[in-house]
Amino acid sequence: MPYTEEEKRERKKIADKKYREKNKEKKKEYDKSIYEKIKEQKKEYYQKNKEKIKEYYKEYHKTPQGKRFNSIKNWKNIGIICDYQHYYKIYLQQTNCYYCRKEFKNTKDRHLDHNHSITDYYNVRGILCRSCNIKDVYKI
Repeated sequence: MPYTEEEKRERKKIADKKYREKNKEKKKEYDKSIYEKIKEQKKEYYQKNKEKIKEYYKEYHKTPQGKRFNSIKNWKNIGIICDYQHYYKIYLQQTNCYYCRKEFKNTKDRHLDHNHSITDYYNVRGILCRSCNIKDVYKI
């Protein structure tokens, strides 16, 4: 009696599962060797094209996307905690100081203020102008 389509699918699933279990170690070794091979290829490519790659990133960091990437990377390095969409919103939305409401003269006048005592949850308080940031308006 031939198997129905449903039974064939079920038998195939079981056979595939057994095959994966049986060859788990082989797959790990294969994955590791491929990873090493790719890593080596990337390393060789970088060595051959070092100047080209540096020039590309130099130009990229001058673009609006590159500037945003650098700002967000720096925020993460100094301990700002939030999800990526929140970083992006903070980067784009603020044009006035959160405390005194003065318009920012340039991007160097913007300072992201955060609570240093919070290390496990969102700790952003707002974007302040240089003078408000120096005053430390949140200390009471």
